[in-house]
Amino acid sequence: MSQPAKRSMGTALIVAVIALILGISAIGYAAYLQSQVGSAQSAASSIPKINQPVKTWNITMEWTNTVSSGQDRFNPQFLTIAQGDTVRITFLSNDTADGHTFTIQLPTGIFQLNDSLPGQENFLTKTIFSGAATGCQSNGSPVNCNTTGECVNGTGTTVACDAPSAAGARIQSTGTFTVKEPGRYRYYCVYHESLGMQGFLIVLPNAGFTA
Repeated sequence: MSQPAKRSMGTALIVAVIALILGISAIGYAAYLQSQVGSAQSAASSIPKINQPVKTWNITMEWTNTVSSGQDRFNPQFLTIAQGDTVRITFLSNDTADGHTFTIQLPTGIFQLNDSLPGQENFLTKTIFSGAATGCQSNGSPVNCNTTGECVNGTGTTVACDAPSAAGARIQSTGTFTVKEPGRYRYYCVYHESLGMQGFLIVLPNAGFTA
């Protein structure tokens, strides 16, 4: 076989190998894209859609103290609902030292829950709470707080929250509000807002809602 023929055959073989590699890569990339699309669709299915019937969301909002910052935080820090949806909040705290609120300014007025027990500290005034929780609001009007809970020591025995043996707390309050206007609403703790204890409620426009 002549040298030109050998070179031509070699070139053809190289081209064929490259084409095969590219084909395999394309198939693999297509499979990868398909998996990413599937993941995105799965994630999107859990996000409220606009133009949907209104619904009620049962949300557990927890106080947490992050290891990275050492500061008080909400968990979760972001919520997404649709216009007209109702949110039923259960606000939980196991902080033995300080009281905490879940406070949000809505178009209808302030909504506020207060997780504070006797013996805990008001971080702003550095005073100690001596009675039942107060200051709860709904639609900007005062309402009775339904805060319940206790502080416990290492053996699970109920103790005063200011006692040196207070090793844990179980505090919770509940409330419900409805948001009829789309937008971004910030929720925060009255006592620890300056330390970054805040989050955001995103309300999507919903043509399926009729005020």
